[in-house]
Amino acid sequence: MWMYAAANVCAAMPALKLVFSCAADNDLYRVMTADGTRYPRYDNATEAVRTAEIGTGVLVLADGYPDKWRWTNGIQQERVRMLLALAWLVRVEDTPEHRGRLHRIAKDLLAHQAASGAIPERLGDLDMGRFRPPQSNKSYGCGEASLIQENGDPVVDLLYTCNFALIALHEAAAATDDPELTRAADRLADFIVRIQVSSKAHPEFDGVWYRAFDFKRWEYWASNSDVGWGSWCTETGWTQGWIVATLALRRMNKSLWDLTAESKIADHFDKYQKMMLPKAPQK
Repeated sequence: MWMYAAANVCAAMPALKLVFSCAADNDLYRVMTADGTRYPRYDNATEAVRTAEIGTGVLVLADGYPDKWRWTNGIQQERVRMLLALAWLVRVEDTPEHRGRLHRIAKDLLAHQAASGAIPERLGDLDMGRFRPPQSNKSYGCGEASLIQENGDPVVDLLYTCNFALIALHEAAAATDDPELTRAADRLADFIVRIQVSSKAHPEFDGVWYRAFDFKRWEYWASNSDVGWGSWCTETGWTQGWIVATLALRRMNKSLWDLTAESKIADHFDKYQKMMLPKAPQK
């Protein structure tokens, strides 16, 4: 029914300058082309962006969530990145569809949030994972791997997931005024503050957050199968940067969207586009 209604609306609209990145059977793409209008479509976002002319909108659509989503170290980190993008999409175009997508991602992200506020790692379909848990003794410790061996392991990732979840939930709550998202963000922030490192013996680590945390044993943790990432590994940019910046935003009672509303960064775009993207179409 909704596809029929949407098709009628689209038929009454003038042709838009759009390029799609999606599967051929994507619902929205099918609706937009139901009246015979043709839009360029590519199977990957890189090609769609590369071929789009100036002034053309590029729609990168999420096909087959969650079973067909490709994930890196776990599927939670993919959800938090999508949640931030959807939070700002709601700011730009607040529609029931966009809010629905945001709430679906948020619901799946928070489905296993622990009483402590921790958001544990989860694995998606193993066939869709890049750094999967080792499936044999022979493959153990031979490269980068997920932090958990199976879903249910009480581990959080502070490099790829919870640090980004903190800003994503903060922005999603601000964009939607959803009290459930606000409570989830508060619980996660409380958890992150409680697990911050405090050390007089090693002042160089005092105040940081390490890569991963076992919220059952309540101690920092690492997987021996994950080459190069010991339990004392930390990232000053990805981990500390996102956490501290979001805690500051919370203290200011301000969203990143509102904080950057008067940003003048666009004034410098043309200059740096020529330096960094010389082959890109210029204005």
